[in-house]
Amino acid sequence: MALRNERAFFMKGSRPLWPKHVVLISGDGHWWIALDYRDRKEEPPVIYIESDGGTTFELAKNFNSFLVGLCHWGYED
Repeated sequence: MALRNERAFFMKGSRPLWPKHVVLISGDGHWWIALDYRDRKEEPPVIYIESDGGTTFELAKNFNSFLVGLCHWGYED
């Protein structure tokens, strides 16, 4: 996993500002999972963004790899 430390993700007032070519998939405002098209036009990596600190890292090399890597965390009753 590549760690990408940058201040590309920051707040302006109460609105987060994202760089062009980053597509948010899920998150709660403090963290996000996104597709990062900044360096690629096809098959972008799936990244995790910590919006408070501006740190990002790669979760998977593309969306298909991300889906294959998902697992179910079930709880026994």
